[in-house]
Amino acid sequence: MMKIWPSIASCDQHFLSDELSFAKDVFGRIHLDIEDGKYLWHFTYDKDQVEELLKHFDMDCSVHLMVEDPLDYLDVLAFYPCVKIVFMHLEHLANPDKVIQAYRKRGLTVGLGLSDRNLKAALSPVVLGSVDAYLMLTAAIDDLQQVFSEALLDFAHKLSKAYQKELWLDGGIKVEMLESLVNKGIENAILGRAVFSQKQFWKKGGTP
Repeated sequence: MMKIWPSIASCDQHFLSDELSFAKDVFGRIHLDIEDGKYLWHFTYDKDQVEELLKHFDMDCSVHLMVEDPLDYLDVLAFYPCVKIVFMHLEHLANPDKVIQAYRKRGLTVGLGLSDRNLKAALSPVVLGSVDAYLMLTAAIDDLQQVFSEALLDFAHKLSKAYQKELWLDGGIKVEMLESLVNKGIENAILGRAVFSQKQFWKKGGTP
C-alpha cells in the first residue's frame, strides 16, 4: 500500500495546529520542504522556523532540502527523532560524499533529490549508489503550475531500477493518478494540495 506524505507547504498556515492534527490522524506522517532562496528561487523556512516546526511534529517526518549547503541544517534535523529521512540535492556540490557521510554519522537516513536539472547535471555513480532512496520531482523544478511529467517519472524509474533504490515522487500528483503509480511500484508519494484541499475525501478513507 502506498504511503502518502502530506506536504506542510500546502496546508493553511493560519490553522497549522489543526492541519497537523488532520495529517497525524489520517496519515500518521508529514513532509517538510526546506528551500533557502539560493539553490531554488523560492524560500520556505529558515533554521529557527524549521526547529519550531519540528518541535510540534509528533509523527514521522520526511524532509526535502532544496538548499545551497545541506550541512547548514544538519544539527537541527539530527536533533529531532521524528525526522526519518532527509532528501537533498547534491549535483551543485564539490564534495557530495562528504555531505552524505556527515548526515549518516548523525544517524540520519539520506535520500537523493532529483529534478529536471539532473537531465543535464549528471550525478556520479558513486553518489547514486551511496544514498538510501531517491525523491523525484515529477514536475519541472521552476514550474509554478506543477504539471506532472511522465518523462521525469520514467527517468527516475530507470535510475531506481539500475541502482536498486526506493523511489519517492513529489510534484503534480493528483488523487486519480495514485492507483497507476501504485501499479508502477511507487510506495511513497508526497501530496500537498491533493491532500489539504480534499480533506473530506481522505477522512472518509480515500486510498490509492
